[in-house]
Amino acid sequence: MSQLKLLFLLFLQAKQTQASCACATGTGMYIDCGCGTACGATDNCGTGSACCTATTTGDPHTLGLHGDRFDNKGENNTVYCTFSSRDLHANVLFMYDTFLMGGTCANCMTKVVQGSFMKEIFLVANTAANTTLNIFFSAMSPSLAKYSIPHHRLLPDGELKVSAVLPSKDEFIADNVQVQLERVSARESHLTVKNDEYKIVAKSRMYPWADRNLKRKRLDLTISLVMDEMLIPVAPHGLIGQTFDKDDIAVDGKLDDYTGSKIDGHTSVVVTKAMGEGAIEGVLAEYEINRASPFSTAFKYSRFGLTMADPRNISALSGTKRKIIKVKGIPGSASAVHDITDAMAETSPAA
Repeated sequence: MSQLKLLFLLFLQAKQTQASCACATGTGMYIDCGCGTACGATDNCGTGSACCTATTTGDPHTLGLHGDRFDNKGENNTVYCTFSSRDLHANVLFMYDTFLMGGTCANCMTKVVQGSFMKEIFLVANTAANTTLNIFFSAMSPSLAKYSIPHHRLLPDGELKVSAVLPSKDEFIADNVQVQLERVSARESHLTVKNDEYKIVAKSRMYPWADRNLKRKRLDLTISLVMDEMLIPVAPHGLIGQTFDKDDIAVDGKLDDYTGSKIDGHTSVVVTKAMGEGAIEGVLAEYEINRASPFSTAFKYSRFGLTMADPRNISALSGTKRKIIKVKGIPGSASAVHDITDAMAETSPAA
């Protein structure tokens, strides 16, 4: 058996035996854990106009609001806070996966990547009328989003549904919070949650080289400012949110090396390792959310419910700092993306 075939069999085995996930408790929701099984609040199941933006996609490569760059693999089957502000909070489930990058021609280069993807998002939004919403969206169920209002028994839980193929939209509005699910194409759908300060878009997309990777799905994440960040009294935090720090300094942290280790003339193996070192306050473990309570807003740097909060202290960060030019009226962006350009620099047919 060739080494490539063995690696691919291991890749399929890993997909079938991912760690079990604990389902949300106290939410009144049923959550699809990615195995095609709906589980209840006490069950376990198998694997189952904006002026600035920040995004995360794929094996998370983050591009901060000021162009900050860092990678973050996370721990397997672990929920992390990506964004925490006064009235909007986003937690994301990270899952390890092995996937293939590259073409299938006889001389094409292939990279076998042992990395991670974001799979589910748990959002908490507090409205102008002080009503709290919990919103759930999974990359594996891209035509459905669920919401609940946990502290108001008289208000029913609900769902947003769109076509599995055709462009379509469904929407729910509570006071100043807008929740929209949109089917963009047969391969992609977007959940958007927006209030007066920020807009968060979670995008269900297929892995790159979709056919080679069995059309599995991931979440990409974009966070945008809706108003001038200097007018917002609570500076946000979280793995991405902390880059909204009201300064003109970008902080670059650790990046993964996608060169890989060659196992034959056409195949190399990449194991991602970066955990945000140098670009985030503290360590990654301080951003973990209790897996059994994925809508929790409790972690070391939480901003949810606060009335005042300063930006992070970048002087304590060990990453490379770069001064940027902020031009009034020119949009900025922050993101975490699956940037395949650098990763596949050597995937042209071998000589």
